[in-house]
Amino acid sequence: MKKQVLSIIALSGLLFTLMTGTVSATSTIRLRANIPFEFSVGDRTLPAGRYTVERINPYVLLIRSQDCHQSALSLANGVQARVTSETGKLVFHRYGSRYFLSQVWSGGTSDGYELPRSRAEQELRKSQKHLAGNTLKPETTTIQAE
Repeated sequence: MKKQVLSIIALSGLLFTLMTGTVSATSTIRLRANIPFEFSVGDRTLPAGRYTVERINPYVLLIRSQDCHQSALSLANGVQARVTSETGKLVFHRYGSRYFLSQVWSGGTSDGYELPRSRAEQELRKSQKHLAGNTLKPETTTIQAE
């Protein structure tokens, strides 16, 4: 319990520090998508449903259900695609029946965001890699944004 409280305080401090930083002039992001499966963002598992994804500062994405009952924050690194996509999209890594949000791409630009692998995804990847040898790669599932 004490460890959880300290983790929450540390994460809150980090998010506050990031949120008070200077917002860059790079592209903003606000996507809506219907995600037909349960998925994980960081240490949170979110149910299937309609979600909004938005950048709340240069380093943090907010993933929130349409009814605002479910949400998750995630650190994200900016990435560039070689080709500009017409529409936004969410990219998930899939291991069996478990999905992990991996990337978020804006429509009409080559700008995107990559989320770090959660501890759960790392452990799952490691256990499956051990079973399959060194050739395991997660399946990729893409959901088009509205």
